[in-house]
Amino acid sequence: MNVLLIYPDYTTRWDPDESPYGYYSEGLASISAVLKRAGHNVYLLHLKKSHNKEYFVEEIRKVSPDIAAFTCRTTLFKDVCQYANWIKEDFGEIYTLIGGYHPTLAPKDVASSKGTPFDFICIGEGEFTLLELVDMLENNSNPEGIRNLWVKRNGDYKINPVRPLISNLDELPLPDIDLFDYANLYSPRLNTAPVIINRGCPFTCTYCCNHQFRKVYPNSNHYVRIRSPEGSIKYIENIINKYPNIKIINFMDNILPVNKDWFFEFIEMYKERINLPFIARYHAALHNKEVVKALKEAGCYQVHFGIESGNDQIRYKILKRPIPKEKMIEALNDCHRAGITTLTYNMVGLPYEDKKKFLETVKLNAILDAGRCILSIFFPYPNTTLYEITKAGGFLTSKPDYIHEKYLDQPQFPHQHVLFCHRTFPFMVRLYRLINRLPNVISKHLENTIDRIYTNTHLPHNTVIAISDGINWLYSWSKRPLANLSPNIYQWLRRRMVFSR
Repeated sequence: MNVLLIYPDYTTRWDPDESPYGYYSEGLASISAVLKRAGHNVYLLHLKKSHNKEYFVEEIRKVSPDIAAFTCRTTLFKDVCQYANWIKEDFGEIYTLIGGYHPTLAPKDVASSKGTPFDFICIGEGEFTLLELVDMLENNSNPEGIRNLWVKRNGDYKINPVRPLISNLDELPLPDIDLFDYANLYSPRLNTAPVIINRGCPFTCTYCCNHQFRKVYPNSNHYVRIRSPEGSIKYIENIINKYPNIKIINFMDNILPVNKDWFFEFIEMYKERINLPFIARYHAALHNKEVVKALKEAGCYQVHFGIESGNDQIRYKILKRPIPKEKMIEALNDCHRAGITTLTYNMVGLPYEDKKKFLETVKLNAILDAGRCILSIFFPYPNTTLYEITKAGGFLTSKPDYIHEKYLDQPQFPHQHVLFCHRTFPFMVRLYRLINRLPNVISKHLENTIDRIYTNTHLPHNTVIAISDGINWLYSWSKRPLANLSPNIYQWLRRRMVFSR
């Protein structure tokens, strides 16, 4: 059968850093590999921006698929519905399927959407579900009983149970990276290969999809799974053999050293057979000096940490991340002492947050002294614990505004204050970092003064936001020509945190 995987790969908001080249999707590459191994034809429609009907329909016509399978994030659900409706309007005989984050988190919302255009809703991991579906459709068999699928019949959906998680990732074929125009994706253009060798996360943070995904499966006690060290090395070797320009590996796993025994075995093999500089994600709660030492010796030059909030009450009670600040400071300091740069992830606009509480996030990042600090505006993913907390508090907006990132209505933290905190975050972290380096008698007085100014509700928030957006636009466009013309120089500068905000 001809299978078309459709990948909407763009944001609905204005983002000066959004790449026109698109990003790799491990899930789609894995699904494609499984289908191709079974003899099916698989194609990709990689939508790197929103398109009109004329363009979209022409792309469908070129492939003439038997089934069109969409992957979908919550913020793009409306767009995906529009694309699927266009398929039904012009190609009624093509089956349509939706899978990915949003259908797994909120299948009832997908099924109950007015005029939902999907014949199948896929819940959870899709490799063997799609394979079973495509095989059945090819053989004209009835697919109504396929696990993981909600199957449309007579305008309603038959709900099937979810199959167990794939317990042995080595049973999967190597991801089909050639499904993509791989060399021209954002990361490979910068000589970097995004790699995922484990699935799942052992933590249950309330804002994250992982704790909700875990509830979907009957064998959720095996939620965290890792390719064997040998399987992981073969995965990476496959990429660098096909694309010799790859000089950096970016491990996109939630936590690379999620299992210490596995990690130490893998990292020795990595040094011997790969030996390329790499980026890894780590968790302060699992911090271990021996792990940091092994990362450095194997070529790790940057480690990413999730900080999320500097306010203890929000971090412990709202986010369920009971990590003391001292533990986070120790973890990043050990990385810095080992010669590894760091990057932190943070959020603003959390339930029950205000400017004063968010200022603690700014100050913690100043103390952590990471090379780069990334701040996202909190988005409540459907049916997660924090979504329910937000809903119970009466903070959910009646209609999320994805363009302006307005998802919550909180009287103590108006949207303009959230945007102000978001736009000024890099500057404020640098400012408090500078204050921390001054003599104590000066720094305390200056810190108190800046605190009062920052938390003042009468600041010209809109003016600051507009100026910041203009600066960010110029900054991002200044990077793009260098990234296009000289990826090696651009990557060298990035590694030294020249291009950080």
